[in-house]
Amino acid sequence: MPSDKKKIAKNAILLYFRMGIVLIVSLYTARVVLQNLGASDYGTYNVVGGVVTLLNFMTAALSQGVQRFYNFHKGLGESESINKVLSASFIIMLCVALVIMLLAETVGLWFLNSQMNIPVERMGAANWVYQFSIITMVFNLLIVPHNALIVAHEDFNIYALLGVVLALCNLGVAFLLDATTADKLIFYAALMCAINVGNAFAIYIITRIRYKKYHFVFHKDKSVYSSLLSFSGWNILGVSTNTLSTAGVNIILNIFFGTIVNAARGIAVQISSKVDEFINNIQVAMNPQIVQIYARGEKKELESLIDDNFRWNFALYWMIALPLLFEMNGILKLWLGEVPPYTEIFTLIIVCRSFLKCFERPINSLNFAVGEMKQVNLFSSSCTLASVILTCILFSIGFPPYWAFLLDIIAIATYVMYFIIKNQNRGLMSIMHLCKSIFLPILLVIVISGFTTYFFRFISPSKDIVRIIFTLCITTLISGLSIYFILLTANNREILKKKIIGVFTKAK
Repeated sequence: MPSDKKKIAKNAILLYFRMGIVLIVSLYTARVVLQNLGASDYGTYNVVGGVVTLLNFMTAALSQGVQRFYNFHKGLGESESINKVLSASFIIMLCVALVIMLLAETVGLWFLNSQMNIPVERMGAANWVYQFSIITMVFNLLIVPHNALIVAHEDFNIYALLGVVLALCNLGVAFLLDATTADKLIFYAALMCAINVGNAFAIYIITRIRYKKYHFVFHKDKSVYSSLLSFSGWNILGVSTNTLSTAGVNIILNIFFGTIVNAARGIAVQISSKVDEFINNIQVAMNPQIVQIYARGEKKELESLIDDNFRWNFALYWMIALPLLFEMNGILKLWLGEVPPYTEIFTLIIVCRSFLKCFERPINSLNFAVGEMKQVNLFSSSCTLASVILTCILFSIGFPPYWAFLLDIIAIATYVMYFIIKNQNRGLMSIMHLCKSIFLPILLVIVISGFTTYFFRFISPSKDIVRIIFTLCITTLISGLSIYFILLTANNREILKKKIIGVFTKAK
């Protein structure tokens, strides 16, 4: 059974539309929040939430495990097995939530109050932020099995709608900051917590109504529990170290440089996370079929799907990244007004880091489909841990804060190269094929569009807003044409044309 590439394209376009709305709303929200909270409180919110994220590393690991088993059993047509996975995963999530809450209210609370570099007069507010973050974490953890059901059934219209509603609610909270007379940091944290709890309940209600045959039934099938825990056990190691490189490095930045640098990092992550989400739109649409096709043993179809995954990931990334790389300073000034120190260099480096995500995410999906998690997570954990240790060493001898992100790029590049070789040995990839069909066309697209944009900037207007619009138009045109004619295959172009024609036909 071949992959449904039309369905993948439809889902990806739907998610891309969602991302466009969420991107605009989220970036404007960040501006309003920064202006209302100020750089120091904004940095405090980011770093305190990072403490909980550090304790919450198992959420992502278990989520990926649940998603993988849903898709695997769906590919084999085993509906009853999905029901067992749902029930077992909820019990596991509940136990994990209790453990994390215990750690958060003991070790985490001690670390916040004794080790964090937060102004003394704001420690009370920071503790409120911390408690609201714990509540958010618990609800996000418990809803994982139900959220995974939506993705496994490829109901991306629901996924897209929830994302847009969540972004609009966040914007509403940002505007309410102007009206409140309460402590703005505490008020913001409380409302953000309420929105996330409401989102969790919405996901639960939707899945209970839409997927009535899937429901919680306590069972004692040890094989289901052991499979979930075995797969997730090694995945927990990988995700925990990955969390250490994000939330952990944020805490390290706080200890060495203070909350202003945390604010710069928070803004940079806002932008890069939106760029990453453009890539993730394709990945979310691809993941279910990657696992299902692997479960059926269709290697040629799997290789074709992974190739397309690389192509579409890069295409969406480059359309967004190229204008950012050329106009970052002007965009930040236009967006934020007053730009905290280090924001521009942080953002440029992290956007470049997102390039590697174009390849890392499909490779991760393939590794999850194979299910051999021990070596995957041992290697990725070693790379990440090494970068974090080197970060601490470099900071202690006076290196600037952006070195944390440079070392992270090296770690991701090492991971990608290693597992391309590893998957070639499994017979799932060919390095020669990737160089000829993927890497060389991508290099040509980068060179042609990059140098063309550089040339046109010499004749661009000098005023920031006009120059940014001019650059955006030029990069969209040049990147789009070079991607279409150099990177995409004839089949990719045909699918794209049909989808674009379909959109305009419906519009009429």
